[in-house]
Amino acid sequence: MVDNHDSTLSIFTTLIEAESPYQASYADTTAEGLASLYREFSFNDIHYNPARLGTAKDHNTELLLPNPLAAGVNAAPVQVSAAAKQPALSASWW
Repeated sequence: MVDNHDSTLSIFTTLIEAESPYQASYADTTAEGLASLYREFSFNDIHYNPARLGTAKDHNTELLLPNPLAAGVNAAPVQVSAAAKQPALSASWW
C-alpha cells in the first residue's frame, strides 16, 4: 500500500511465480516443497478457463482508492486520468 500524497492510496498486486518443481511431494515441508504445493494447488482450479488469464500487463495491477485518512478527502471526488482507467469487470466475467 502506498500513500500517493494526493488524497489517494495505491494497492499494488503482483503475480508471483515460485521457482520450484512442478511435481509436489506432500511430505516435503521445505520451502521448495511448499512452493511446489502452492504451484499444484493454484493450478488445480475447477473453474480454470485460459481465456480469463489476460495478458502480461494484467498480471501486475494498481488499485487506486481515496485515502480515508487524508484531510478533506470527502470534499471532492478523486480525479483519475483517462490513461489510468481500466474497463470494469462485469459479473458475467466470473
